[in-house]
Amino acid sequence: MAYSTLADLINAIPNEEIANLTDDVNGGTPAAATDGAKVTAAIADADGTIDFYCRSRYSVPFTGTIDPAIQRISVDLAICVLFNRRNGPPDNWVKRCDDAIAKLKEIRDGTIQVDTTGAFEIGPASSATEVQPEFTTGKYDVDGNLLGNIMGNWNEEEGSLDDW
Repeated sequence: MAYSTLADLINAIPNEEIANLTDDVNGGTPAAATDGAKVTAAIADADGTIDFYCRSRYSVPFTGTIDPAIQRISVDLAICVLFNRRNGPPDNWVKRCDDAIAKLKEIRDGTIQVDTTGAFEIGPASSATEVQPEFTTGKYDVDGNLLGNIMGNWNEEEGSLDDW
């Protein structure tokens, strides 16, 4: 499931601009038409970038209801991909793309959390309490002879460290 749609992109920039960015034959003319396959590829590219940054913290791809922040990031990155098909994005879109990547880094680092149904934060594989081993040392006499083993069983025969 894509995190954004053509309709979402049209809400960010005019459809005519999208047509100019995707129509390799008539781009820049009134005859330009939106190439849906190129829009789909740009959204897939953007969503892949989102998944790349979020995979260390969340199960991706996200499913269910998509967090509006993820949707905005998908739109911004997809539009930048479309601009890069031509001469690159204008300055205001460069800033939006930089901001989108910065937001993804914050998600990756856990500074902000994504509210996505079906997504979960990666944590311990089990909810069981972690058991830490308890290390003990043996008991030695003044000559270095072992009086008991390292597990605290003091009924063992005496020995030296060389017996190990």
